[in-house]
Parts: sequence; structure tokens; C-alpha cells
Amino acid sequence: MLLNPVILSVLTMIILCLLKLNVIFSMLIAALIAGITSGIGMPGTMKILISGMGGNSETALSYLLLGTLAVAINSTGVASIISKKIAGIVSGRKQVLLLLIAGLACFSQNLIPVHIAFIPILIPPLLKLMNKLKLDRRAMACSLTFGLKTPYVVLPVGFGLIFHTIVKDQISANGYNIELGEVWRSTWILGLAMVIGLLTAIFITYRKDREYQDLPLKGMEEIDSEKMEKKHWITLIAALTAFGIQLYSGSLPLGALAALGIMIIFKVVKWNELDNVLNDGLLIMGLIAFIMLQLKLL
Repeated sequence: MLLNPVILSVLTMIILCLLKLNVIFSMLIAALIAGITSGIGMPGTMKILISGMGGNSETALSYLLLGTLAVAINSTGVASIISKKIAGIVSGRKQVLLLLIAGLACFSQNLIPVHIAFIPILIPPLLKLMNKLKLDRRAMACSLTFGLKTPYVVLPVGFGLIFHTIVKDQISANGYNIELGEVWRSTWILGLAMVIGLLTAIFITYRKDREYQDLPLKGMEEIDSEKMEKKHWITLIAALTAFGIQLYSGSLPLGALAALGIMIIFKVVKWNELDNVLNDGLLIMGLIAFIMLQLKLL
């Protein structure tokens, strides 16, 4: 009787709540326990969980957990170290930073298809560097837009393969049969136009200096770190785990939850700080979602 998946799930949630774990995390873990013990497996359990939440629930849950993960990573100081490494590569040249971010965003669609997951982890720690370079943030918005759109419009790999398949299927459904390889032969023209637009934004339209105030970002207060320590390596392992699980299972929320679990188990993030981390993560992702909606990236 006690080994019944439903009973195990309910007991897990009760125990975690009594231990003062955040109720959202408690419910997610309890649901995963129910799925695993019933033989469904974690990816299948997450799909069932999300399907029961209604429309756009996967996006909402992804944003919530990604924001929490971003704040947790920033709290260790590893984001500060990465920011300094990027500053060294850029060496005061803001155009190099913009092209670098555009390139990384391109990789997020195809080579390492994590889509928007890199934004809350990488971009907030770079805000101070952007201010120092007097970089027009509209140029950064164009770099992110380019990287998140152009690769899957042009290249039939990663998210691009999904997009090109949809285009092929819809054209075929309307009576004109085409092969998958024929899609990119037309969309490369759109990609070329986007490249021209990116270069125009970086080197002409938004090339002038622009001043911004160095205001603290809630949940992303700078943690100064000079060298890699044990907690930093664990944090990087957690981030890589999130990406790996997402690639394997196709579930971004599951990857983010696993990464947070690693950070909690190894005490990189303290148990009693989870509520604050979750709240700050929600604020960060709310801001990013608002910006992305304004840019029509969603």
C-alpha cells in the first residue's frame, strides 16, 4: 500500500512542505516521484504534468525554472568570472561583443539547441560591461533577434529542421509537393537580408555611444569572484546538466529542475534561500519576457 505511486507522491509532497521547501518545487518533485515509481519515466511524467496545466504552461514553467536557475548561478559568482573572460576577449570593442552574442545566439538554435535558455544566464551579468562600453542596447537587441531567428529560418538543423518541416508539410497540404531540401533554397534570401540588417544595426544605425546608469538588477546583484572554486565548477556542471537533459528529453523545465537539484544537493544554493531565489528568478524572467514580446521574439 505504501509503495503505491499516488501515496508515495503525496507523502513526498507533505514531507517536502514540512521541510519548508517551496511549494512549487515540492509539487514538481512529488509529480516526478509518482511518474518514476509508476514506470512512466521522467520525460513522460513531465509531458503529462505539463499537458494537465493547460495552454502555454510549458513556456511559463520553463521561464520560471530558468529564471530561478539564472539567479542561483549568479549567486555563486561564476557569472562574474565568465563576464570578465568575455570582457577580455572583447577588449573594449563593442562591435566584437555584439557579433559574439549574435554568434552564441545562433548556436542556441542549432549546434546546442537550447533556444532562449542562455539569455537569463549570460546577458544580465554583461549589463555592466555594456554600460562601460557605452553600447546602445538596441544593437544588442538586434544581435539577439538575429541569432534567435536567422539560423532556423535558413538552416534545416536543430529548431530549423522543425520549422522547415512545418513549411514543407503546409505547402504539401495545399497541393504542391516539395522536398525538405527545397525550403532552404528559398529562405536563404531572408537570411541574407537579416545579415545585412544586423551589420547595418551594429556598424551604422546604433554605432554611436549611449550612456546608461549602473542600476542594480533585482536578483542579479554582482558577486565579485576572481578565480574558479569548487562551487563554481559544480555550478558549471549543473548548467551543462540542464542543457544535456533538455537535449535528451526535449524538456527544458526538467533540465532546469535537475540543475537546481544538483546545486541544492551540493549546497551551492542553501535550502532556506530557495524562496528568495525563486522570487528573484520570476522577476528576471518577467523582465526578459516583456523585452522579448516587445521585440516579437516569442
